[in-house]
Amino acid sequence: RWGGEEILVILPNTKLKDALQIMTKLRSQFASHQFDFNSSVTFSGGVAQWFKNLNETELLKIADNMLYQAKEKGRNLICDSCGET
Repeated sequence: RWGGEEILVILPNTKLKDALQIMTKLRSQFASHQFDFNSSVTFSGGVAQWFKNLNETELLKIADNMLYQAKEKGRNLICDSCGET
């Protein structure tokens, strides 16, 4: 748990397209889960790929920006710096 309602998922040695597939599958499973309360629940995510010129703070900033982009686009999306799913 990163903070508030945010969860940080680290996928070492994973290509961006594979990370997007994993996060999209998590989003789908989350959306289809029957929770014990009657409230609508969505799962938005931001995906960032680490490059050698990025430090941890910069990488997290990119992922956080992508998360907020997904929320701004209507929620229940996974966004990355190359597009969205």
